[in-house]
Amino acid sequence: MSTTALLKNSTAVVKSSADNLPATRSKREYADFDAFVENADRLLAFFKGVFKEDDRLASIKFEWLEYDDRRPLDLEKAKREIRSAKLDVEMASRALAQFPRARKRLAEFKRDEKWYNRKELYEIKGKGKRAQWTLSRRVVSEQIALLLASFQNARPGTPKVFGKMVVEEVYANNPNACVLESACRRVRREKDFPPSIAEVLKAINTDGSAWGERYDLDEYDADEIRRDWEQAIAEAESMIGKAQAKFAEREAKEKAAEEKRKAYREAYERIPHEERHAYERGQRSRDVRPMPAMPCNYSDREIRAYAAGLVGQPIPGLEMKINRAGMDA
Repeated sequence: MSTTALLKNSTAVVKSSADNLPATRSKREYADFDAFVENADRLLAFFKGVFKEDDRLASIKFEWLEYDDRRPLDLEKAKREIRSAKLDVEMASRALAQFPRARKRLAEFKRDEKWYNRKELYEIKGKGKRAQWTLSRRVVSEQIALLLASFQNARPGTPKVFGKMVVEEVYANNPNACVLESACRRVRREKDFPPSIAEVLKAINTDGSAWGERYDLDEYDADEIRRDWEQAIAEAESMIGKAQAKFAEREAKEKAAEEKRKAYREAYERIPHEERHAYERGQRSRDVRPMPAMPCNYSDREIRAYAAGLVGQPIPGLEMKINRAGMDA
């Protein structure tokens, strides 16, 4: 078992007379650990937001980009999709501006984590990747002693036995230094009476889960995440640019088609009512069997209109009306 130093408190200098221990480090204040945890949680929230937005950027797709001109396109829906995608990119760009600060805070977290979880707090068996790190019994004993002494009404029936069993249970649970520090602070701040062993272990398990996420920050590379983020934004902007170009093209064609339909309706309305009536009657008669006889009182123009409707051709004089309308405009 390796030599371990007493933990005067979780934030104090670790001292020992042993010559082979690391040099004394700068003292940390009690509140510094709270700031360390707060920084970790803020970083987690930031990067979770980044990863969520990254998924949103990756999901920006416009299926209608592959539509040919013959396939109908809901222009209003397409416009909403483009607007939503642009909003996602705008939000991502705002987050990008926060990366310099996040990078600095991540470096601070990694520095502080190395101190609060430093090697001399552990009993280490083995070497390299197979090394087993167990929080020193002396560290556990001091943390539990400080915890129980924090309650003025702490009067267990057999204090020596109770204190020893708390230490043994916590030592067997094998939390790391940060988890145990967080758990002891949680119990001190949330309990009005001395905790039972079960309550201490419950707090350790709760904070163990929280620290499982916090330790993921050790693997984060802010510069790499930022580069990936910038690429995701650039790809999303490129996709949006293509969608805007396609939308503008289809919108222009739809506008031209609507103008043509409007010109047709206006020209059709300028054709005499009798001819239109004959044309529409011919259209209705097209699929009737046996085919009804054409009314005998039609004029020559009405006969031609009826015949055009019967065979599915445009009503006579329509093109001239449209052309004339264009000249008049």
